[in-house]
Amino acid sequence: MAETTVPDTDQAAMAPATLSIDVDVYRTVFFHSALIQGIVAGLIGGKLTENSLLSGLKYAIALTVLITGVFLIV
Repeated sequence: MAETTVPDTDQAAMAPATLSIDVDVYRTVFFHSALIQGIVAGLIGGKLTENSLLSGLKYAIALTVLITGVFLIV
């Protein structure tokens, strides 16, 4: 059976945790994930609507431009 332990109750253990978050890293990760999703969604959208991956390239380019514009504004 698993045992549980009670944490120490001194002041050091009760202090709030401080975090250092680098916003630029998260912004870059979200930008790249949005780009990948936009490209793949565009290719799949073209395959579903016009039955051609090559026609999905126009959707992928449009989504890539839209994503880049949004990330430049925000």
